[in-house]
Parts: sequence; C-alpha cells; structure tokens
Amino acid sequence: MRFPIVLAAVAAATAGSVVAFPFCENDANAVSEVKVYGNQNSALGYQLTIKEGTPPFDPNTPIEILLDGAGMQFSSLQLYVSDSRYSKNHTGKWVDFGSEYTLLDGAQTTPPTANTKFGAADNAGCEKYGKGATLSTTSVDAKKLPAKFHWLPPPNQPAGSLTIWGLVVQDQANGFKVVSAGPISAANPYPAVKSDAATVSVGAAAIVSLVAGVALMSMF
Repeated sequence: MRFPIVLAAVAAATAGSVVAFPFCENDANAVSEVKVYGNQNSALGYQLTIKEGTPPFDPNTPIEILLDGAGMQFSSLQLYVSDSRYSKNHTGKWVDFGSEYTLLDGAQTTPPTANTKFGAADNAGCEKYGKGATLSTTSVDAKKLPAKFHWLPPPNQPAGSLTIWGLVVQDQANGFKVVSAGPISAANPYPAVKSDAATVSVGAAAIVSLVAGVALMSMF
C-alpha cells in the first residue's frame, strides 16, 4: 500500500523552509501522487540541453547543461545523470551551483520507519544512488530561466553512453514536465583524473613565504 509513502513525501515536501525534492528517481507517477507538485504536463515548454559543441566527456571537465523555457519560471526540479531513467546508479556529481540548489544526499535526523520512505528532515536520501549525483532546489519559490548547471563526470569511464534526466515543476496548478538531454558519450581513451599537485605546490610555496616573512619580522 503506497498511501503512507505518499503522506511521508508530502510531509517532506512541505515541512520547514527548505523544500528539496523528496524522490531519487524520475518517476512521474509517484510525483503526481504528491499533490503539491500537480500532475505531469508534457505541454509545458521546458527544455534541457547540453551546451553546443561539448566534446565527449572526461573526468576533468564539467559539462554545462541549460534548462530553458521561453518566458517561463519554475519552482522545483530534480536532475541526475545515468544510463537509464529509472536507474539506481546516478553517476558523476553536480558542482558550482548556487544557494537555490542542494544535493539530495539526505541528512536524516530520524531514520525511516517500516511504513515510511523518508526520515524526518530527510532530502530523499539519494546518496545511496551516488554521492553528490542528484540535484534539487532548496525552496518552491519561483525561479527564473534560463538556468545553468554543471555536471562533473565520474573518475572511471562508464560502460556506455549516459543521459541527463530532469523533472521540472512549474507549480501545483500547472504541474511538472519530465525532460532529458543526451545521450552523451565518454572520451576514448578516458583520461585519468588530474593531480592536484600544482595546487599543493602553490600552497606549500605560500606557507614557506609566510614563515620566511615571520622570521624576518622577528629580527627587528
């Protein structure tokens, strides 16, 4: 019976000032049951695209993804990258996003019970699908379009192509739309993750300079 699950999702979607999306999968039927998001509406003008000219992805270069809809706004969204829409393996991680957005890794203050899908104050707990791999919004306030997002591919080469999956909510009255972009393919050969040696060297040089400065000042 799904009724307790739906009630838990409603509580997660409406409790407090932070309202992250309470689902890990792009499941339109499940989202429709949470009435605050309205019903699926394929007529909405939202489009998800990948920046034109983007080469095959590699683990060192974030991919720019654009959400647009001429003259439209949106209130909530869910984004992840996987090989299929209902995959429980979300890959890569979202980077360089503003305060309007949050990762759905989940910060449970109480554990889920046998009859509920979410614990109190839980952002769906999507870390089990991939840490940092599922993005949402922090409120249901209206947000302007276009909106840009950056996805950093995983350190290890995926077995096949990937797709960006999204679910965008306009409001309760107008509902939501399922969107996607891709598929996208990995660079071949797939490069290794670049070392942070340069950053470490710069940091070490700064420390040496600071110590030298302090020593020089102590001489006076």
